[in-house]
Amino acid sequence: SMVFVGRLIKTKGVFELLSAFENVKDSQAELHIIGDGPEMSEMQSRADSRAVFHGRLNTDEVMAILKKSGMLIHPSHVEMLPNVIKEGMMAGAIVISSKTHGVDEIINHGKNGFLIDHDDISGIAKTIEDVIDMNDKEKRNIRELALNMIETKFNVVTNMQSYVTCWKDKIDAK
Repeated sequence: SMVFVGRLIKTKGVFELLSAFENVKDSQAELHIIGDGPEMSEMQSRADSRAVFHGRLNTDEVMAILKKSGMLIHPSHVEMLPNVIKEGMMAGAIVISSKTHGVDEIINHGKNGFLIDHDDISGIAKTIEDVIDMNDKEKRNIRELALNMIETKFNVVTNMQSYVTCWKDKIDAK
């Protein structure tokens, strides 16, 4: 199964995701949509029967669904580095995200996740199918690389040590 987490508004790319999901041939595939917003009822009316709308959930519920799912899909039109991508990687979901500012700094396409164009419906569908068709070893490798990247690049202790070293170097240089 796959998950979208976010506010249900046009700029989050959910309409494009719903259109792409209709083209996913795997009849067992499910799309879990977590969040609410002004576009929810229109999205529900356009969704195929394999889409499940959960509404707004608390963080523990979102993380539980992310851990069970195989993928997190984030086709946002414009967004800085969203936390949900990092959370998805931490939960072990393979992330498919649009190429927005910051995202391409943590997702190395094909290595620890996948980058898509938010308006390329057939490209989104193909990427979803490619991930579905991957063998367990390939999926495990992507998940491990994603987790490793998050643990190293977003480690609070390491980042603080870097800041302290930088500050010390600046002070010592005076």
